[in-house]
Amino acid sequence: MSKLIKSELFRIKNSNILLSSIIIIFIITIFLCITQYNYIKTGSAKVSYDIIWFFSAFIGFFIAIFTSLHVGSDFSDRTINYKIISGYRRTKIYLSYLITCIIEGLMCLFTYMFIILIFGLFFLEPSSLSTIEILKISIEVILLTISFTSLFTLLAVLFADKTLTVVISTIIVFGLSVLSFLMLEHLKEPEYINQNVISDNGPVLEITKNPKYLTGTKRKVYEVTNDILPSSIAWRISDLSVIDRNNVMYYMIIFTLICNLIGISILNKKQLR
Repeated sequence: MSKLIKSELFRIKNSNILLSSIIIIFIITIFLCITQYNYIKTGSAKVSYDIIWFFSAFIGFFIAIFTSLHVGSDFSDRTINYKIISGYRRTKIYLSYLITCIIEGLMCLFTYMFIILIFGLFFLEPSSLSTIEILKISIEVILLTISFTSLFTLLAVLFADKTLTVVISTIIVFGLSVLSFLMLEHLKEPEYINQNVISDNGPVLEITKNPKYLTGTKRKVYEVTNDILPSSIAWRISDLSVIDRNNVMYYMIIFTLICNLIGISILNKKQLR
C-alpha cells in the first residue's frame, strides 16, 4: 500500500496537474485579496478573515478535474493493468488513488488559506467567529474535500477513461453546484414577510405568510438533500450560512463511506481493457 501511494505521489510530482491547480488558485486568491482591499479602501464594505472559507464553494471544481485526470490516466494508459499483474490488490489500488487525490485537494485548499492568512495581515479584520467555531468549520472543510474526492474517484473508476471522466465530472460538479444554490435560496426564504396592503386608511404594512416558504414533505426533502450533497455544504460553509449545519459532519462521513464502498466494489468487478 505504501509503495502504491509513493508511486502515485511521484506521479503528481512529475505532472503539471497539481502545479497548474496551485498556480490558478494563487492567481484567484491574489485577485480576491485585491478586490477585498478595494472594498475596504473605498469604505463600501468591511472585510474580515471570514473570507478564508470562500474557496469552499469552488474546491469541488478543482478536485473534479485533477482527480479525473490523475485516476483516469491510469486507465487510459493501462497502467492499472500492470499494477494488478504485479500483484497489487484492486482495493489497495483504489485506496491509493483516493489518498493521493485527497492530499492534492488539501494542498489546493491550504494554498488558498495560507495566502489569505499572509495577505490578510495587512488589511483584513479579525474573524467574527469564536475559536471553537473556526475549529469546527476547519474540520468541515477537510471532510468536504474528502467527500468530493471520494465522489470523483468513484466516477473516475466507473468511467475508466480520462477524457470522458473529466467532461462528466465537470458537468456533474457544475450541475450539483447550481442545484444546491437554488435549493438553498428556497430554504432561506422567511416564513413571514412584510407586505403593503391598501386599506380604507391608506397603505398599511402587514405581516403575511410567504408563499415561497417551503413546508411539509417538500421542505424536509430539500433539507435532507442539502445535508447530503457536498456542493450544498460547500455553499453553506463559504458564506457561513445561517442554515443549520449541525449534522453535516455525520452526513459527509456517511457519504464518503458509501462512495468508497461503491467505488471499491466497481473496481473489483470491472473488466479492464
